[in-house]
Amino acid sequence: MSTATLKRKLIDLPEETFRNLSIMAAAEGKSLKAYIESLLISEAKLMSDEDIYRQLVSNEPEGKVKASAEEQQAFEKWLEA
Repeated sequence: MSTATLKRKLIDLPEETFRNLSIMAAAEGKSLKAYIESLLISEAKLMSDEDIYRQLVSNEPEGKVKASAEEQQAFEKWLEA
C-alpha cells in the first residue's frame, strides 16, 4: 500500500460472504484484509469520473441535493490536500 492518507472503516459481512472471501484470499496467498483491499482498490480504479458522477446523480435524493456552504468548503479543502 502507498503511504498516501488511508481511511479505515469497519464493515459487517454475512458469515457466508466472510467464509467465501477467506477461501478466495487463501487461494491467492493473501490475508483476508489484503484481499478485500485489493478487490476494492482495483474496482475503484475501473471507475471514471463520468461513472462516479453518473452514479451520484442517479441516486435520489442524495445526488441532487445541493451541498451546504460548510460541506462545499470541506470538500474544496479536501481537494486541495
